[in-house]
Amino acid sequence: MSEHTPGPWHTGDGTMGRRIVYGARGMAIADAKLFHGKRASGEDFANARLIAAAPDLLLALQMAMPALDSVRAQFPRHPGDDSIDVVAAARAAIRKATGE
Repeated sequence: MSEHTPGPWHTGDGTMGRRIVYGARGMAIADAKLFHGKRASGEDFANARLIAAAPDLLLALQMAMPALDSVRAQFPRHPGDDSIDVVAAARAAIRKATGE
């Protein structure tokens, strides 16, 4: 799997109501395009913002992993604990983002 476009990413307006996600060098990397002849919706713009935040979110999560691992070592989960395993969820998100 190839590396993603380096961040930071940001959003901006394109032509015909599109919301574009731009990489650090100013090149378009994603486009909330027109669908069925309609302008991009608020949901499209929200998706563009989330996409633009992805490199920052990935880096923050990767940086937080040592602290999460430390907390997990101090407070292990117990059998029958049905709470969300935050460390496992964080690792799964990182794997999904990096293609591991």
